[in-house]
Amino acid sequence: MQSLLRGLYLSGRARAPAKSGDGPVEMVRTYLMAKDSAVKAKRKAVNQIKAILVMADPALREALRSLSRRRLTLSWMQLSKGGEGVDPIVRATRFTVRVLAERIEQLYEQARVLEQRLSELIGKHHPRLLDAVGVGSHSAAVLLTALGDNSERMRGEASFAALCGASPVEYSSGSR
Repeated sequence: MQSLLRGLYLSGRARAPAKSGDGPVEMVRTYLMAKDSAVKAKRKAVNQIKAILVMADPALREALRSLSRRRLTLSWMQLSKGGEGVDPIVRATRFTVRVLAERIEQLYEQARVLEQRLSELIGKHHPRLLDAVGVGSHSAAVLLTALGDNSERMRGEASFAALCGASPVEYSSGSR
């Protein structure tokens, strides 16, 4: 399919103009990319802490077992404070978990700021999109980056469905 589309574009038979990449949607795309990266890195750091705690001292595991996610992160950030005279492995575990917890907090804050910028930018340039039921700033950003800055590329619902890969494609097997 990609080679067919590439062939249409190179042959000059493509009817829709290419994405311009120089307007507000390009800014949305960069914010969205950075936010998604922060969320992914945060998830990875949480998984790393969980993997460390599986092999950690049972007393440490039990102390953290019943806490909510937010209180857990705050507790993790306090882990390496003190601890003189503690086993070096426990000290290393506490220090590593604290470093990862601090990273989680930084990434959470970055994602929050980028989400806020996305909301402001989309609200300024495409306010009606956010008025639709079930469309938040993240969904709107994904839709806008698929569409591009020049909306004349989309002639209707069918062309948007084709762009997203959601349009039905007719095919047959033999004589049917």
